[in-house]
Amino acid sequence: MRLYHFTSVRHAKEILKSGVIKTTHSDIQSDGAGPAVVWLTSTPNPKPKHGWTEGEAPNFLFEKFGIRITVEIPEKEARRYSEWCRQMGMDPKWFKLYKERDSDFENWHIVTRGIGRSEWIDVEMWEGFQSSQTQGYSRGMLESFSAFLSGTEVHAWILESMNREIEEGEGTPPVPVEEWMKMKNVRKRGAEKTEKLMADIMGGIRK
Repeated sequence: MRLYHFTSVRHAKEILKSGVIKTTHSDIQSDGAGPAVVWLTSTPNPKPKHGWTEGEAPNFLFEKFGIRITVEIPEKEARRYSEWCRQMGMDPKWFKLYKERDSDFENWHIVTRGIGRSEWIDVEMWEGFQSSQTQGYSRGMLESFSAFLSGTEVHAWILESMNREIEEGEGTPPVPVEEWMKMKNVRKRGAEKTEKLMADIMGGIRK
């Protein structure tokens, strides 16, 4: 099954170095608790201002639509997120809010393991950084940017951004699915936090 993983230029540096798209939070609960996953989508060209793309990022190096990695995953392993998250115990209220905030929700898929280089079909860079008229992806753009980084006249802020330590996400670290299903206390505490968050959000809306 052909799907797409989007990431920032800065994150791509580590992915290309390690040769693995690593797992991260699955957002089953509002504090980030849940099984570890790799996020994928069937949409080849995301809208730059979707929430997940970090549309308010300080510069293009942090925008998560900057790099597109096309992957080929066994169909039995690629789960549609809208179905899988409920099987993992996502609160119905959290599910509703999540769905309402992301118009691309039904196109999201996940796998619960890292994706190695052998399953990558292509790695491309968004050309919109170069020209507002061009919104496609190309390997040529990535090669051009990589050549620029290896040159002698690279802006200091670019080097600083590319070499900055990547902070771990806040909240409960993601775990394998099997472990998640056994973590009743963590799941209960996370569900309580989700309920409180939803109550606060709904209270704010009513006001």
